[in-house]
Amino acid sequence: MAPPYSYRLSLQFLKEEFTWDAFDKLARPSNFNTVDLTELLNRMRLTHPQSTTASAIERLPPELLTMVLSALSTNDVVAFGLASQSLWMHLLAHVQQQRQKLSWAGRPLLCTGTYLMSVPPAIHALEPELRAQEEEFFNAAPSRPGMGMSRRGMCPARRWNWNARSSFTDRSTQSLESEWVNSFISTSANSGICPVDIATLRHTVEVMLPRRSRVSKRMRDLRRADPAKRARCGQRNTTPYSWLLRNLTTHEYVVLKQSKRYQSEPNYMHVKGLPSLSVDKALLMRVTWSAEYTGKYADEDDRAGDHHDGSETLAERTLKRGIWAGHCFEIVHVRDDAIGEEWRDVTQQFRSPLKATKAELWSSR
Repeated sequence: MAPPYSYRLSLQFLKEEFTWDAFDKLARPSNFNTVDLTELLNRMRLTHPQSTTASAIERLPPELLTMVLSALSTNDVVAFGLASQSLWMHLLAHVQQQRQKLSWAGRPLLCTGTYLMSVPPAIHALEPELRAQEEEFFNAAPSRPGMGMSRRGMCPARRWNWNARSSFTDRSTQSLESEWVNSFISTSANSGICPVDIATLRHTVEVMLPRRSRVSKRMRDLRRADPAKRARCGQRNTTPYSWLLRNLTTHEYVVLKQSKRYQSEPNYMHVKGLPSLSVDKALLMRVTWSAEYTGKYADEDDRAGDHHDGSETLAERTLKRGIWAGHCFEIVHVRDDAIGEEWRDVTQQFRSPLKATKAELWSSR
């Protein structure tokens, strides 16, 4: 039997206002605001030149300092970094490492329900033993004539899904940011450092924690900056930068754009040319995975993704098998001339599935 209708995911969610913070989870910290960070630290060095004599702890190898910081609390790490500019750089590296541990970039993404009969090809590539288990399960004869496969218990794909759900832990970048910013505020209050430099140091910490809400501020600051800084950041007469959602498994990318629906709302990232399709919704359409019960593997056409003739409403168009299910992703901010020939632009491919329902999408705005 097929899974009940209430357990199927339809395109109706495209009309809803929701986010699972795809930008915050997939943005690469190492590719974010590197120009601004260097300029800020250089400005501080000019204002407060460092001592020519390094302390004993500053002369320790970076590997030992990393071990020391990993054993300290957040408040202690901030106090450690405030001691000198060189130690502050070690603090920033430590914050970046913590952020990368929580990042979803480079990790397989898969959105499933509780009813699975198989796993995506990308998961088979990671866990090849699952395919053999599925073949054995579906090809084995029933225990008694007339008895279904449920007699043999839960199928391997569904068991794998339940085990994965029970072992996953929440990866929240927002809680990490709050922890570091609050520790910085409380620890730096009595440090004796001037307020201007305190604000600069706080900004360098925030740079290590890329958030969607800061993207608009960065662009606004660039517009107000001098021409030389705009040129260094890819503005005006130089090759511009683009936000890209990159599929690391297939070497494909989607061009993203930043927009704002209403003046009072924060900016959001969406697929270029499709303001109604946020990066959250675009990814969810491609990484879903479900299946109707057939007693055997679905055919290859079904594995390639769902196909619709455009006559159904959003609520009627169910998502069963996304073509990116189980793939790895990242969001980066790169120069247009540095994308690389090995990457393929698939932005246009997001237009055709939504062409017939564009009016319905916009009617919900």
